[in-house]
Amino acid sequence: KGHRQLMEYKECKQAAVRIQTAFRCFSHTKAYATARSRLVQLQAVWRGHSQLMSYRKTYASIAMIQRMGRGMIVRQEMARQHAAAVKVQACFRSFADTKRYQAARKSLIG
Repeated sequence: KGHRQLMEYKECKQAAVRIQTAFRCFSHTKAYATARSRLVQLQAVWRGHSQLMSYRKTYASIAMIQRMGRGMIVRQEMARQHAAAVKVQACFRSFADTKRYQAARKSLIG
């Protein structure tokens, strides 16, 4: 009778150890999955942040190039307008001088 009780006790103890081992395995697997999930989420957040910073830097560079290009176009247009204004002024001054000269000549000659 004592031997049978000892064997039953050992079987119960082995069953309890198997249950505890299975639970610990399940618990560790679940903890690992949770930790991995959080790490993947953190990695995704970091990648998103990194891409946003890269996008902002690229956007700023493109905007600066556009500003420089537009400024150059405006300066060229202003130079063209200035040259045109100088030509108009030269033509007007030439016309005015010619008129004065002709008036002076007419008054001297008669």
